[in-house]
Amino acid sequence: MLATGEGAPRSVASAISLLSNSAITDPAAQLSLAEALASAAPLDSYRAALRADHAGEPTAGLRDRIEGDLTLSEILSAQDAVAQPTGPLPATLGELRRDALALATGEGTTRNYHDSLLYARLAAGLGDAASADLAATLDARFRGADGWKDPNRAVSDAALKAWIDADLPQRLLARP
Repeated sequence: MLATGEGAPRSVASAISLLSNSAITDPAAQLSLAEALASAAPLDSYRAALRADHAGEPTAGLRDRIEGDLTLSEILSAQDAVAQPTGPLPATLGELRRDALALATGEGTTRNYHDSLLYARLAAGLGDAASADLAATLDARFRGADGWKDPNRAVSDAALKAWIDADLPQRLLARP
């Protein structure tokens, strides 16, 4: 592999160029790229790990390890680049809570802190204690980090807009 020098001369730049193309959706290739580049090119590694997640290859431990080598701005930018389009808001409070947690952990979906915090704040606004805890955990983790103030404000604005536009209290709390 070009990234490791096994079976071919080592060329990290060529490996990145060859495998980091977002059109390459093979989860095994993306995971291999993420693992090979974790120390040498953490941002490229993180992007590949997110693409592997998106294609169904779990990378939780690797993602967590790589995040420690990145700035928050790099993490959020990479997540936004790989983000799955969000459809309509979940139909129940339980689904909103479940999706907030899944987006925070990357379990069963691509990790996305923006969307996780959005869903957690909406569910917390509806009185869900677990979602309030998740929102507080994300806020505490990133508070003071370069790159958090503007995204945090954008999430707050998006949550309020969704709250009003979707009439969430009426829609979700009126359900049995």
